Amino acid sequence: MVPMSAPSPRRPMGRPRTEDAPASLDDILGAALRAFATLGYDGVVLRTLNRELGGSHNLLNARFGSKEALWYATVDWRLSRWSIGWPRRSTPRSPIRSNSCGS
Repeated sequence: MVPMSAPSPRRPMGRPRTEDAPASLDDILGAALRAFATLGYDGVVLRTLNRELGGSHNLLNARFGSKEALWYATVDWRLSRWSIGWPRRSTPRSPIRSNSCGS
């Protein structure tokens, strides 16, 4: 008679919880920023970036939909981090006035 082993724990069905994801959003966008800065837009291959992040071959497509959408998300993410420390003006600047010559 063959002894029965305990059943292996089953993975829950559906999308993994955020804390179980292979990479956080900051990890993904940071890796994408480095890739775009190093290789340029045309040099970035999503499948390679997925592999670097330790996710499935479809991680980035499922999350962003396309390389273009990932690029825009990466730029927005980086620009938002730059603007965090910028001082805010309390009053708007006056509009630029043209300096008409000959008046």
